[in-house]
Amino acid sequence: MVIQAIFLLDTLDKDINSFAMRVREWYSWHFPELVKIVNDNYLYSRISKIIEDKSKLSEEHVPMLTEVLGDEDKAREVVEAGKASMGQDLSPIDLINVQTFAQKVMDLADYRKKLYDYLVAPNLAALIGDMVGARLISQAGSLTNLAKWKHTQVRSCIPFFIHRTCIC
Repeated sequence: MVIQAIFLLDTLDKDINSFAMRVREWYSWHFPELVKIVNDNYLYSRISKIIEDKSKLSEEHVPMLTEVLGDEDKAREVVEAGKASMGQDLSPIDLINVQTFAQKVMDLADYRKKLYDYLVAPNLAALIGDMVGARLISQAGSLTNLAKWKHTQVRSCIPFFIHRTCIC
């Protein structure tokens, strides 16, 4: 299961990034200024979900935006940018589609976090880190097989996992 989980984690990383970029692309037609304020793809998806229609953005949104962004000044900047935005209005069905897709990105990111937590092998993680440990287990086939490896075989693999390829 660990092997499949690490492969799924790699796939989720790529998919979440790709899908979040799509949310940014779609929502930037409506609120292009938001891209400059919120750099993180996941946060952008969460913010677009909170804002929905920029024309309805008001001071009432500041607490929710502050909770997500962790910065009240940035939240106020989002509200002010929304009021002066040059973006086009989206039809209600377009907004629903963007919001639904943003929710899917958030759900995938939450699942990725749960999967990452599942992969923790505490002793191995303490020595070499969660991801490298999971990749070593994946390469060996199981934790039992990894325990049978010679130390030179383990040491030769670790640097290559930084680049996600192993020649061991």
